Amino acid sequence: MLYPGCKCMTVDDAKEMENLNYKNGWGFTYVELGNLFVEHYKARNKNDIHTMEKIEYRLTDANFHSEASKLHDGSYMDLMCEVMENLDD
Repeated sequence: MLYPGCKCMTVDDAKEMENLNYKNGWGFTYVELGNLFVEHYKARNKNDIHTMEKIEYRLTDANFHSEASKLHDGSYMDLMCEVMENLDD
């Protein structure tokens, strides 16, 4: 069964992402965020909507709404610049 509002993601995919977020305390390091952004970028280049939706859902579930929105819009440079700036800290 597809998750409401998604083209490819299933209810089981949503549960999987929620479990990952629970396990990680609904937080991400900047390195983890950067890895998710790169994974989303690669999925977009392969037209892998399923992976893109899962990453966007995971970020939204963890209250990273602006990051999920920027990924959805393809604003990768903005996101990666933010990650790189914060890795220096």
